Amino acid sequence: MAMKIEIEKKYYCKNEEKLVMLLEKKGLKKISSELEKDEYFTDIDSEYIKNRTCLRLRETDDSLTLTFKGKSMEFGNAYAKVENDITLKKDEYNNIHKILSSLEFCSYTIVNKQRLTYTKREKDYVFNVMIDVVDEIGGFVEFELLCYQESYDLNLLKKKLDSFIRQFNEIEFEEASLPYRDFMAQALYNKIISNSIPTALLIDFDGTLVDTEKTFFNSFKKVLQDKYNVEINYYDYKKNELEKNAELINSLKRSGRIDKTEPLNTIMDYVYKEYKKQLSLAITSNEEILNFKLLKRLKQKGMKLGLVSTSKKEYIDIILNKLNSNDLFDVIIARENVDKLKPEPDAYFNAMKLLELNENECIALEDSKRGIKSAIEAGIKTIQVDGFTKDNENYYSVPRIDKISRLILILINNL
Repeated sequence: MAMKIEIEKKYYCKNEEKLVMLLEKKGLKKISSELEKDEYFTDIDSEYIKNRTCLRLRETDDSLTLTFKGKSMEFGNAYAKVENDITLKKDEYNNIHKILSSLEFCSYTIVNKQRLTYTKREKDYVFNVMIDVVDEIGGFVEFELLCYQESYDLNLLKKKLDSFIRQFNEIEFEEASLPYRDFMAQALYNKIISNSIPTALLIDFDGTLVDTEKTFFNSFKKVLQDKYNVEINYYDYKKNELEKNAELINSLKRSGRIDKTEPLNTIMDYVYKEYKKQLSLAITSNEEILNFKLLKRLKQKGMKLGLVSTSKKEYIDIILNKLNSNDLFDVIIARENVDKLKPEPDAYFNAMKLLELNENECIALEDSKRGIKSAIEAGIKTIQVDGFTKDNENYYSVPRIDKISRLILILINNL
């Protein structure tokens, strides 16, 4: 594990070509040009966000690095941190993610950027200039001074960095005061919030808040194999069950794989019985537990919470009981509470009616095409969540996130 002291200043970069010319003129060498994917994590109470503590997984084409930078020491418009890096293997990403979740660190934002790095060494110091083009938020330049000495004088380091930056004064830089992670969080917040902060968050259950879609698919697959000697794959399930309502069995009957005289209710009774058994035995993941803890903090901030699902209430209750969250939601709309299931908007209309809110006061979180259509038809601002889904398609061009924790954290820190 490598450790160093880092002091940095960041600015908006509006003239990359001129800056590159100056860097080369001043004797700095270009050492890399690469795409970086940075995933930032925070503690569940958001203290890392408040004090600019950095916990980051950085992925490039050929490397994976876990970085921890302690609480920022601020003086003037500069920030100093002690940095610790752990070099990992590329295939360790999922395992590291699970470890961080088990320690109650939540995924906050992802920053994708093209980074061009120039460097210059002067005795015991390294000066780096990183020119970044960041997806969704634009161009930046970061001036950085690294010191590997065990003892150091922060004021001296700041003076050295300031002196280095003054070499480029002919370019008029505008200070960028936030870390990239917070710029990204603000960009997502602005995309979601148009005129006013929402009053309620309406959340789909299966596949959005909890990873039960996989359990239901496995139950379906087991019953069809054991009872009817029929093999199905996820594509069959997605096309005929997730995107439609109860069409998988009809499709199998039409193709002759299941006898047309076999009652649908009989088959589905087998499936639901198996699903209930698997759901009761399922071990809830650390990520799901964190999602519920974050929702409790959001509710403490005054946000109303609604669960809008096509799942039966008894299955929802199994998960809520396991997570000690029976009183978390202000309203729960389950399968038996509506005549017309998603993609019809009835479930969302019912939720808004019970909460005594209109569509402009709500945000909906959905993972499936039919769920997103349902929320949009109800007139609600909708966000596609990909956290537990295998689907890569963007439905109806709505804002999209791949971890529900990111949206909840952004709302918590802006209320």
